[in-house]
Amino acid sequence: MKQTFNSFEELEHYLKEWTNFGGDGIYDSVGIILLLSACFRNISTNCHQSFFKECDDIASFFSEEEFMYLKELVLAIEGDRK
Repeated sequence: MKQTFNSFEELEHYLKEWTNFGGDGIYDSVGIILLLSACFRNISTNCHQSFFKECDDIASFFSEEEFMYLKELVLAIEGDRK
């Protein structure tokens, strides 16, 4: 089934509610991490480095809980690379 989105809000909602590519069953942790990786590749490819220097409110895009989870994810990635 091909999913199409007509707005940012539709895509955001879909990703917030996503559990797996089949629609039912067990949560696909690997799948969501691969989607996150694709988002990072998209930023790396399309977002100029100066954005991070010029945008002083990037932290406001994340709740405190999201920020803490992101830090845990980075620590887990760093641990896997040792």
